[in-house]
Amino acid sequence: MSGDGPSESTRLVIEDAPPPSSTSTDPHERGRRYQSGGSRGGGGLLSRQVLMVGGVLVVAAVVVLAVLLTQGDDAANTERAADSFAARVTADDITVHLRMLYNISQRYPNTRSAIYGGYNESVEYVVSQLNTSDSDYYTVTVQPFTVTTFKETATPVLNLTRDGTVTPFPGVATMAYSASGTVTAQFKAVRNYGCQPSDWFGLAGAIALVQRGNCTLYDQGYYGKTAGVAGIVFGNTPQYPTLPLRSRVRRRNDSATVDLPMIGTSHNQFLELTEAITLGPINATIVTAGELVPQYTANVIADMKYGREDSVIVVGGHLDSVEAGPGINDNGSGSSMILQMALEMRRMHAQPVNKVRFIWFGAEELGLLGSYHYVNDLKANDPEALANITCMFNFDMVASPNFIRGVYDGATATDPTAASGSTIIQHEFEKRFDALGLTWQLTEFNERSDYAAFTLNQIPAGGLFTGAEGPVGGKTAEERRKFGGIMNVAYDTCYHMACDDLDNIHEGVLGEMANAASYVVYDFALKENLQQFLYPNATAAATMAF
Repeated sequence: MSGDGPSESTRLVIEDAPPPSSTSTDPHERGRRYQSGGSRGGGGLLSRQVLMVGGVLVVAAVVVLAVLLTQGDDAANTERAADSFAARVTADDITVHLRMLYNISQRYPNTRSAIYGGYNESVEYVVSQLNTSDSDYYTVTVQPFTVTTFKETATPVLNLTRDGTVTPFPGVATMAYSASGTVTAQFKAVRNYGCQPSDWFGLAGAIALVQRGNCTLYDQGYYGKTAGVAGIVFGNTPQYPTLPLRSRVRRRNDSATVDLPMIGTSHNQFLELTEAITLGPINATIVTAGELVPQYTANVIADMKYGREDSVIVVGGHLDSVEAGPGINDNGSGSSMILQMALEMRRMHAQPVNKVRFIWFGAEELGLLGSYHYVNDLKANDPEALANITCMFNFDMVASPNFIRGVYDGATATDPTAASGSTIIQHEFEKRFDALGLTWQLTEFNERSDYAAFTLNQIPAGGLFTGAEGPVGGKTAEERRKFGGIMNVAYDTCYHMACDDLDNIHEGVLGEMANAASYVVYDFALKENLQQFLYPNATAAATMAF
């Protein structure tokens, strides 16, 4: 999952047959078996008309009953098939892929980041798995693209000066995509969190201090640049008292940057800096140095050769890790889970109603770049193919040690069209967890993972998430009651860290998430009219208008 950086906490350890083929016939054929010609004889013309109408009503009632019975049979068959498929996708099999991804990371500097060879080898592993045995089942494509990465070239500096006394603040970080330069100016605090243009009023020419807020870092930086500040010092959130904020200041959809020197501090340093400002006028000096480096990376796409071309289900998860660690939970867990789903569909030689397209996205940790590249490429070069994507499933971090069972809240999708269909997907996951006797809770669409490129283009999405850094203060008392684990501790204490390795996987919840994910994906693949299922109100309105 793309985010603002790791927690400083230490690793947390918590103890704790192919589906039957459908034999149903075309419902129209079933309906015809009940139809009978001719009217029932009787007296005069009026009597014959009434009886004829009555006869038609009787036939109509029988036909409706037959269709309902057929639909009931089809639904039961679909449920059995989805149950059978879900049972095939196990934590044990997924863990085999996790071990392979971890082994790959150890041949590089403990990472599978898109800017190192560990990612390229991860791509090769996924492709090799998809191309073994029945290679005619999927069309496998490696979709290359180039990203611009940021490399810090010198240690950043932050000093405060009052009355000739210089106070250094060591251990700060250069914000990725910061401009290079040395700036000295009066040091002033931003109002609130800097998420509104008015928060930056009166700061022209100053170096501004702002805490990471609920808006994007790009929004904060853009508003500061527009207000005329000379540089920005970002303070980390309370979850990270001693860890400096080290994140991208770049817009996601088009990679726009902010041309200012920018530095990140820990939360404790932010509090010290805030106090220094309150004591009276003070100057700050910041020094940053970095360079932009073009980097090749790729998405992996496995397109099933069966199913409707005009009703495509995308099942995605990012394959890359952060530079700081091997990324076994984030997101080896999700990418390995969908790989096992793809392999099981191939072993069954499943031929569903709707085409399933598995995608392993690259450069998610650099700002969701792989998923945006995929969607933007279709938008520019094949808009019909983009329109044929009926929905998207995203699986990012599904084995967190101090887990929640999170279901994406469809209503929080930014685009209202996507939100409507996403809510339907959400309910299907809820029903599956209820059927399994497992607790769950909603988690918002915050545009920090690869679903964003789809929902922002009116494509409904859904998925599962077991948690990253969690709320301020960690897992709540209510979450502890629902899911167990440890209160006041992050869901994943190794999030974006070197310790996100094989010991950072909760295999129990991995199996539960795999079951729910596999069931819902396969159930959707078998639906006769998926678009109507996702948008029943729109279909009903169109029918009434006709």
